[in-house]
Amino acid sequence: MTELAILRIRQGVTQKEMAGKIGIHVATLSIIERKRYVANPEQRARIVKAYGINEAEFFDRETGLAK
Repeated sequence: MTELAILRIRQGVTQKEMAGKIGIHVATLSIIERKRYVANPEQRARIVKAYGINEAEFFDRETGLAK
């Protein structure tokens, strides 16, 4: 499980709720959280804003995958 998924769970938010807040499909959030998809810069910016996090802490700089 990625740090991003752990944070979402600790915040008490479902994937469906967070996906709606970010403006992406729940399946997209799922594959981002499972390191199967590299979120584009716009998606990462919305994720960072929704979670209230620093991008560098939760996304790998080289690959763009969730940590």
